[in-house]
Amino acid sequence: MLETSSKKSLTHHFFYISVLLKALNGIAEVILGVSVFFISKETLTQFVAFLARVELSEDPGDLIANYLVKAVEHYTFTNQIYISIYLLIHGVLKVALVYCLLKRYLWAYPTAIVVFGLFGAYQIFAYVHTPNLNLIILTILDVVVMGVTYLEYRNLKRG
Repeated sequence: MLETSSKKSLTHHFFYISVLLKALNGIAEVILGVSVFFISKETLTQFVAFLARVELSEDPGDLIANYLVKAVEHYTFTNQIYISIYLLIHGVLKVALVYCLLKRYLWAYPTAIVVFGLFGAYQIFAYVHTPNLNLIILTILDVVVMGVTYLEYRNLKRG
Protein backbone atom coordinates (compact mmCIF):
# COMPACT_ATOMS: atom_id res chain seq x y z
CA MET A 1 0.00 0.00 0.00
CA LEU A 2 2.78 2.42 0.95
CA GLU A 3 4.71 1.55 -2.21
CA THR A 4 1.66 2.26 -4.39
CA SER A 5 1.09 5.54 -2.58
CA SER A 6 4.71 6.63 -3.09
CA LYS A 7 4.49 5.71 -6.80
CA LYS A 8 1.35 7.82 -7.11
CA SER A 9 3.08 10.67 -5.30
CA LEU A 10 6.13 10.42 -7.55
CA THR A 11 3.91 10.30 -10.63
CA HIS A 12 1.98 13.31 -9.37
CA HIS A 13 5.16 15.32 -8.76
CA PHE A 14 6.52 14.41 -12.20
CA PHE A 15 3.15 15.33 -13.74
CA TYR A 16 3.08 18.64 -11.89
CA ILE A 17 6.62 19.58 -12.96
CA SER A 18 6.04 18.53 -16.58
CA VAL A 19 2.83 20.55 -16.95
CA LEU A 20 4.44 23.58 -15.32
CA LEU A 21 7.25 23.33 -17.87
CA LYS A 22 4.57 23.01 -20.56
CA ALA A 23 2.94 26.19 -19.22
CA LEU A 24 6.26 28.07 -19.29
CA ASN A 25 6.76 26.86 -22.85
CA GLY A 26 3.24 28.05 -23.73
CA ILE A 27 3.84 31.48 -22.17
CA ALA A 28 7.10 31.79 -24.11
CA GLU A 29 5.26 30.87 -27.32
CA VAL A 30 2.61 33.53 -26.71
CA ILE A 31 5.28 36.17 -26.07
CA LEU A 32 7.24 35.06 -29.12
CA GLY A 33 4.08 34.95 -31.26
CA VAL A 34 3.22 38.53 -30.36
CA SER A 35 6.85 39.60 -30.90
CA VAL A 36 7.06 37.93 -34.31
CA PHE A 37 3.94 39.78 -35.38
CA PHE A 38 5.54 43.16 -34.70
CA ILE A 39 9.12 42.52 -35.85
CA SER A 40 9.73 43.64 -39.43
CA LYS A 41 11.87 41.73 -41.91
CA GLU A 42 14.38 44.58 -41.89
CA THR A 43 14.77 44.44 -38.11
CA LEU A 44 15.09 40.68 -38.19
CA THR A 45 17.65 40.85 -41.01
CA GLN A 46 19.75 43.39 -39.08
CA PHE A 47 19.56 41.30 -35.91
CA VAL A 48 20.60 38.07 -37.67
CA ALA A 49 23.39 39.90 -39.51
CA PHE A 50 24.62 41.28 -36.19
CA LEU A 51 24.59 37.81 -34.61
CA ALA A 52 26.11 36.01 -37.59
CA ARG A 53 28.79 38.61 -38.47
CA VAL A 54 31.32 37.53 -35.85
CA GLU A 55 30.72 33.82 -36.32
CA LEU A 56 30.97 34.00 -40.12
CA SER A 57 34.14 36.09 -39.94
CA GLU A 58 35.73 33.31 -37.85
CA ASP A 59 34.19 30.42 -39.80
CA PRO A 60 32.53 31.28 -43.14
CA GLY A 61 31.15 27.74 -43.35
CA ASP A 62 29.35 27.87 -39.97
CA LEU A 63 26.18 25.83 -40.43
CA ILE A 64 23.92 27.66 -37.99
CA ALA A 65 24.96 31.18 -38.95
CA ASN A 66 24.54 30.42 -42.66
CA TYR A 67 21.18 28.77 -42.01
CA LEU A 68 19.92 31.85 -40.15
CA VAL A 69 21.14 34.23 -42.86
CA LYS A 70 19.45 32.17 -45.60
CA ALA A 71 16.27 31.71 -43.57
CA VAL A 72 15.85 35.45 -43.05
CA GLU A 73 16.34 36.04 -46.79
CA HIS A 74 13.24 33.92 -47.47
CA TYR A 75 11.22 35.45 -44.65
CA THR A 76 7.98 36.92 -46.03
CA PHE A 77 4.98 38.68 -44.55
CA THR A 78 3.01 35.44 -45.07
CA ASN A 79 5.66 33.51 -43.09
CA GLN A 80 5.51 36.16 -40.39
CA ILE A 81 1.73 35.91 -40.02
CA TYR A 82 1.79 32.08 -40.12
CA ILE A 83 4.52 31.85 -37.47
CA SER A 84 2.80 34.42 -35.27
CA ILE A 85 -0.63 32.76 -35.45
CA TYR A 86 0.85 29.28 -34.98
CA LEU A 87 2.79 30.31 -31.88
CA LEU A 88 -0.18 32.19 -30.40
CA ILE A 89 -2.62 29.31 -30.90
CA HIS A 90 -0.10 26.73 -29.71
CA GLY A 91 0.83 28.80 -26.64
CA VAL A 92 -2.70 29.78 -25.63
CA LEU A 93 -3.92 26.17 -25.94
CA LYS A 94 -1.03 24.91 -23.81
CA VAL A 95 -1.55 27.49 -21.08
CA ALA A 96 -5.32 26.93 -21.03
CA LEU A 97 -4.94 23.15 -20.87
CA VAL A 98 -2.32 23.35 -18.14
CA TYR A 99 -4.61 25.62 -16.13
CA CYS A 100 -7.45 23.10 -16.46
CA LEU A 101 -5.14 20.20 -15.60
CA LEU A 102 -3.90 21.94 -12.47
CA LYS A 103 -7.52 22.65 -11.50
CA ARG A 104 -8.05 18.88 -11.93
CA TYR A 105 -10.93 19.14 -14.39
CA LEU A 106 -11.32 15.51 -15.45
CA TRP A 107 -12.32 16.38 -19.04
CA ALA A 108 -9.02 18.25 -19.47
CA TYR A 109 -6.86 15.13 -19.15
CA PRO A 110 -8.07 13.27 -22.26
CA THR A 111 -8.38 16.61 -24.07
CA ALA A 112 -4.75 17.46 -23.26
CA ILE A 113 -3.59 14.02 -24.39
CA VAL A 114 -5.38 14.44 -27.73
CA VAL A 115 -4.21 18.05 -28.26
CA PHE A 116 -0.59 17.28 -27.34
CA GLY A 117 -0.80 14.22 -29.59
CA LEU A 118 -2.00 16.41 -32.47
CA PHE A 119 0.84 18.85 -31.80
CA GLY A 120 3.28 15.92 -31.87
CA ALA A 121 1.79 14.60 -35.13
CA TYR A 122 2.12 18.03 -36.73
CA GLN A 123 5.71 18.33 -35.48
CA ILE A 124 6.55 14.97 -37.09
CA PHE A 125 4.86 16.12 -40.31
CA ALA A 126 6.89 19.36 -40.20
CA TYR A 127 10.07 17.38 -39.51
CA VAL A 128 9.54 15.25 -42.62
CA HIS A 129 9.34 18.42 -44.74
CA THR A 130 11.99 20.44 -42.89
CA PRO A 131 14.27 18.30 -40.71
CA ASN A 132 14.97 20.10 -37.45
CA LEU A 133 16.19 18.39 -34.28
CA ASN A 134 14.10 20.77 -32.14
CA LEU A 135 10.92 19.26 -33.60
CA ILE A 136 12.01 15.78 -32.51
CA ILE A 137 12.88 17.01 -29.01
CA LEU A 138 9.51 18.79 -28.68
CA THR A 139 7.70 15.67 -29.89
CA ILE A 140 9.50 13.47 -27.36
CA LEU A 141 8.60 15.93 -24.59
CA ASP A 142 4.97 15.92 -25.76
CA VAL A 143 4.91 12.11 -25.59
CA VAL A 144 6.36 12.18 -22.06
CA VAL A 145 3.79 14.77 -20.94
CA MET A 146 1.01 12.71 -22.55
CA GLY A 147 2.21 9.65 -20.63
CA VAL A 148 2.32 11.31 -17.22
CA THR A 149 -0.99 13.04 -17.94
CA TYR A 150 -2.55 9.62 -18.60
CA LEU A 151 -1.06 8.22 -15.38
CA GLU A 152 -2.30 11.21 -13.38
CA TYR A 153 -5.76 10.89 -14.95
CA ARG A 154 -5.88 7.18 -14.13
CA ASN A 155 -4.83 7.86 -10.53
CA LEU A 156 -7.46 10.62 -10.15
CA LYS A 157 -10.22 8.37 -11.47
CA ARG A 158 -9.22 5.57 -9.08
CA GLY A 159 -8.83 7.85 -6.06
